[in-house]
Amino acid sequence: MLIGLSLWSLEFQRFLFGNQTSLKSLDLSENELTGTFPQWLLQLNVKFLSLSDNNLQGSVPPRLFQPKYLRLNLSKTDFSGELPEIGESRLTSLSLSSNKFSGRYQSLSQMLKIWWC
Repeated sequence: MLIGLSLWSLEFQRFLFGNQTSLKSLDLSENELTGTFPQWLLQLNVKFLSLSDNNLQGSVPPRLFQPKYLRLNLSKTDFSGELPEIGESRLTSLSLSSNKFSGRYQSLSQMLKIWWC
């Protein structure tokens, strides 16, 4: 049973994750990913997702902030646009640094469990 996977500077294919129902942690940092947010990642049942230090562009999908995630690291990815409303969340860690977000940010002070950098 695969519980955690870190792919640092490794090329990968979507089929690697197709049947990974027990995968809880996915670190795709520093993989030179390009394009927009990979929508197929939303189908995984991971609790921790890191996409930091990639060249992803465009907006962050609202489904990314659904309650299933505990930790999200989206730092240094070149995402832009407005952040979606977070609403009810189980997030304990959220990293959004070094992106191109714009607009008003909702008050994260109401979500005292989140560490935001």
